[in-house]
Amino acid sequence: MRDFFSNIESDLPEIVSLMYERFFEAVPEAASLFKGDFAAQQMQFTSMLRSTIALTRSSQLWPVDAEAGRASLPEIEYLGLRHACAGVQPEHFAAMKWALARTLAEMYPRDFDRDIEDALSFIFDVVAKATKTGGVPLVRKGI
Repeated sequence: MRDFFSNIESDLPEIVSLMYERFFEAVPEAASLFKGDFAAQQMQFTSMLRSTIALTRSSQLWPVDAEAGRASLPEIEYLGLRHACAGVQPEHFAAMKWALARTLAEMYPRDFDRDIEDALSFIFDVVAKATKTGGVPLVRKGI
């Protein structure tokens, strides 16, 4: 599985572009959530995926914040604030997860099997949870 994610790394810009196409096909109204430079936002998502792929190669896999007793993904937690402020809803995460899986299945039909899909689903869910919970306390504090 780690090989699959490492092997797609060079294709991440194309993957992200096609993923957003699939996402907007599934949830057209979500396009209004993206303000500003969309290309820069795609590059940020690409960077986040690249960082996540790097974590899959780590022996520790996910860094842990000892004080909080939970996985600590500062880059992702910061995105939580931005997502919360933009009005991203839980169903948007589900649609993005679907769009990413569909994109990978289309681009890598021989390699994207059930094990890869399950691993992707797990990783996406962990990152989505960090994103969702990362923004909530900051928004409540008015930051």
